[in-house]
Amino acid sequence: MVSPIVVLLLQIVLFLCCISGLLVMWNVRTIGVPLSTEPPKDHEPSCICAGENNTRPREEKRHKEHGEHGHKQNQHTSCDSVDISRKFYHREPKPDPSYFNETGYWVPNIVHFIWYSDTPKPFRFNNMLSVMSAHRYIKPDVILFHTNMEPTGEYWANLLALPSFRVVKKDYTLCFNDHLLKEPTRSTDASDIDRLTVLSENGGIYLDLDVIVVRSFDPLRRFPCTVGTELIKNEKVLVVCGAVVICSRQSQFLHFWLQSFIDDYRQEMWAYNSGRVPTILWQKYPDLVHVEKTSFFRPAWFQLDQIFLNKPYDWKEKNYLIHLWNSILEEKKYIPEPTFENIRTWNGTFGEIARYVLYGSPDVISPDDKRDIYITQ
Repeated sequence: MVSPIVVLLLQIVLFLCCISGLLVMWNVRTIGVPLSTEPPKDHEPSCICAGENNTRPREEKRHKEHGEHGHKQNQHTSCDSVDISRKFYHREPKPDPSYFNETGYWVPNIVHFIWYSDTPKPFRFNNMLSVMSAHRYIKPDVILFHTNMEPTGEYWANLLALPSFRVVKKDYTLCFNDHLLKEPTRSTDASDIDRLTVLSENGGIYLDLDVIVVRSFDPLRRFPCTVGTELIKNEKVLVVCGAVVICSRQSQFLHFWLQSFIDDYRQEMWAYNSGRVPTILWQKYPDLVHVEKTSFFRPAWFQLDQIFLNKPYDWKEKNYLIHLWNSILEEKKYIPEPTFENIRTWNGTFGEIARYVLYGSPDVISPDDKRDIYITQ
């Protein structure tokens, strides 16, 4: 006969197992994939601070520092304590074909940039080049520069002369649909969600400040939403890169993507919500998004020699843009800081695209040529 004490102990163990199982199910977050007790083989761990699965050099360094100093704690305990200017409320988009019927485009010709900083920082040459390239080749109705603190310096002053350039005072979102988000722990965290919120409010074209436009985006504005893919080093895998997003504010793809910041926000994983999430959504809903597989992010981040060193790359026929991968470029430190002077004779792809933006031609400019840079044409 079984002792009552043994029966009681078995009941307690069974109860604890049930509670544990419920807690696991409660914490599982998935997007478009079945619940599983084991992660997919290519799934990264919940935190990649050690850098083992992180292939971008500078980000590995940041994650190591992040692991040493710990996660930044959110000073807010609820959305009630967050200022209204840092709250965002998003609702299911309602398709409105009127703009398309009137113009032939789904996406309005508005360009968005985002710059967040805790202290005044000088704008660098490549940042200025990005904004000027959008002004020259997209020819937007307006460029909206969203920032909590304006940059400084000569290159920033040049942008203020552009007739379509507007500075929009904005702090990064902390409360999304009454859901308190984590404070940013990396420089890209805050803009990961806000590149989507500004598109949800206005529609248009979001660009990172190291993206150089070399062709009109008008063909891409005919789709409700467009993204591009980058290559993963040593693998024939295409992953969406969030450095460029072209969307109508009625885009269903954009709505699903935004929802991930409530359902599946993994701030501790590099490029999860800005890269892996839209990749999963693209695979699940291919009819909701147009994907440029080779014309956005080629050369890849591990092919910087094709951009900055004297190794030619045929960008004129292949690309809508060139991504300079600034964070990795700064880590390598194998080129001089670009300036108005040295860019005139810089050999290679970078020199060509810089002159194409500043002077309208990729050709080398002789010291005797006194032409000025492009500003307001």
